[in-house]
Amino acid sequence: MDDRVTQIMQRVASGDESSDVLLSLLYEELLHIASGVMRNENSPTITRTELLHEAAIKVLNGGGSSVKFENRKHFFGAAGKVMRNIMIDRARARAASKRGGDKKREELFDVADEDKNDEMLAMKDSLERLEKQFPELANIVNLRYFGGMTNASIAEGLGLSEAKVSRMWKQSKQWLQRDMVA
Repeated sequence: MDDRVTQIMQRVASGDESSDVLLSLLYEELLHIASGVMRNENSPTITRTELLHEAAIKVLNGGGSSVKFENRKHFFGAAGKVMRNIMIDRARARAASKRGGDKKREELFDVADEDKNDEMLAMKDSLERLEKQFPELANIVNLRYFGGMTNASIAEGLGLSEAKVSRMWKQSKQWLQRDMVA
């Protein structure tokens, strides 16, 4: 399957194949990643299918540039990151509206969602700092936390031992916890 996906990615990049073929082949795995990204949403404003479709458009169009994916790990990493950014943008919009951006009166029960939005934005900032200092650890976080992948599947995709991925995941969580408290 990996070889077939890589071959289709190469054909899509060269313009010989439609990106629809790639999307249909990887649809179930992308839905799983979307579920992982949405896992921490208290009151999602988007379904996982909508998230997947919005992310697919952005990933496959490459934001107007010609993006070439080396393999499925590269593709899933990009898809997970785009999905995460979509959710962060939605959290920002909700946070702005709760602070008077839309001039609507907010009900009392929406206060809990505001805390979740602030937490997601703090996590985004902390993850950006982790990416600058330790990109390989940030990749583990993207694949595990936002992509919903297991240590075993990450290890297989990155060519690492499962024990190493487990240690890197633990190190990443500790780093992020320290950074978010600081």
